[in-house]
Amino acid sequence: QAPAAVAHRAAPYYFDDAPGAASQVSAEAAPGDAVAWVGAVARPLVAPHLEGGAGVRPRDALLVAAPERSATLGGEEVPEERREEALAPHPRVWLVGTRATATGDLSRRSPTAVAATAERELVSRRDHGWVRVELWVARPAA
Repeated sequence: QAPAAVAHRAAPYYFDDAPGAASQVSAEAAPGDAVAWVGAVARPLVAPHLEGGAGVRPRDALLVAAPERSATLGGEEVPEERREEALAPHPRVWLVGTRATATGDLSRRSPTAVAATAERELVSRRDHGWVRVELWVARPAA
């Protein structure tokens, strides 16, 4: 078991590659982008790594109170019925969550995912360990 343990401990992450996910978003984000977090742990896990990125930092458009100022692990967000409205001004939305809690498809029925994907199409999906990053872009007007 020693060789496997050494290889396992040498990996840059165990399950969740939060720095890798944040690096992708920072490198590929464009001005006006928003980020929406699926699941209670996604924001506190990945968001701190967005600081100091070389690229553009997307706006956390659903955040009302940061985790450290709220009574929740993930922070206080815009009420469910107003999430689509809050994301509407952003043609590109980064949807970030963990595969473990997102059941492999970022919980398509969650209010955040429904709001982020409304009138948008999936243009990229990439896993960073158990962290999934998707980019949803507004469909062109007919």
